[in-house]
Amino acid sequence: MTYMATVTRLTLAGARKMVQVAVAEAEKAKSEPQMLVNREEWNAKIKELVKLGLGAGVLAPWIAPYDPTATSFSQVRKPPSWLHWFGTDEVGRDVLARIIYGARASLSAGLVSVSIAVGIGVPLGLLAGYAGGWIDSVLSRIVDAMLAIPFLILAITLSAFLGPSLTNAMIAIGITATPVFIRLTRGQTMGAKVEDYVEAARAVGNPHWRIALRHVLPNIVPPLLVQVSLAIAGAIIAEAALSFLGLGQQPPAPSWGSMLNTAQRFISQAPWMAFWPGFAIFCAVLSFNLLGDAVRDALDAAGIPVVKPIGGHAVYLDARALLPRIPPLEYPGQALAVALYREGGIRGCEIGTVMFGRHPDGSETPAAMDLVRLAIPIPGAARPVRGESPEGERCPAAIRQ
Repeated sequence: MTYMATVTRLTLAGARKMVQVAVAEAEKAKSEPQMLVNREEWNAKIKELVKLGLGAGVLAPWIAPYDPTATSFSQVRKPPSWLHWFGTDEVGRDVLARIIYGARASLSAGLVSVSIAVGIGVPLGLLAGYAGGWIDSVLSRIVDAMLAIPFLILAITLSAFLGPSLTNAMIAIGITATPVFIRLTRGQTMGAKVEDYVEAARAVGNPHWRIALRHVLPNIVPPLLVQVSLAIAGAIIAEAALSFLGLGQQPPAPSWGSMLNTAQRFISQAPWMAFWPGFAIFCAVLSFNLLGDAVRDALDAAGIPVVKPIGGHAVYLDARALLPRIPPLEYPGQALAVALYREGGIRGCEIGTVMFGRHPDGSETPAAMDLVRLAIPIPGAARPVRGESPEGERCPAAIRQ
């Protein structure tokens, strides 16, 4: 048996072992007892609850029974009734109408502030994790300093400095939440940039900015999505706290936090004034927390974040490591690709010296790496045309022979 045939058979044996392990895990999952709660139905209910809250905020002018700022001194602190389902407040305003309109302020604060945090934190975290060196050191020290201050204390300080308003509160919350996204993005980037698909992209001569944006960033999106849903819940609580302290939404515009601030003076005479805004905050925060769990479960079920490279399924083999006896200018990647196809029928595409080593003047230099990109078909996927990879890119002629 030749050396190349031995290497090929060992590679095929490893692939068969991986398939056997995957089948065993699938059979084990089927034999495990089912959960008493149907997770898909539960996740569907969570999504409906989130849609209900967002819809109430958007459609507030059409579904609110009263003007949230209209006062009536004949209806001061009236308990819940058929006329006012949630009761009235200290100046006769309908609590239900103010809860519906308050959803606008609280939910918009959560969405806008998290958008600010993502817009600042993700690029800086990507830069720190990919570039490393002094850039990473400087950004990491700034993040550590900001995380050393409690979240709410920093948000209150920034909001007081900017001035009391809902817009300034959203900016303060967004800046305060930024370090979390910087640290998460940095950690995910540091793990992704050493993966084989990034090394392959670097070997074919892609610039660093393209590797970071096209290969690293898409593969770190799933954990960021989960963090976004959790951060929205924290931002809603922070906005309520700032409005409670008078640093968020200003009266007479309704906000759940400002409603709680008013209700504290009448907690014994009109407890419904505090109950309903508190219950609204509880439902909103719980919904976004559970939504984060649902997103994580959905991504795990879909096999994400392990989708490499973006747009297809592939495995890269380091031909130089497998065939150290073959010099780079004798094309170890091409030799391994041909042997894998002849021995096991596995199509592959050489990415290395054959593809990129030859210069216009006819000279050759070894590529940074000699890789073999395997095209392993998955169940239900269209089989690639002979001589093409799953994405349709042409492979060297030697593989098509």
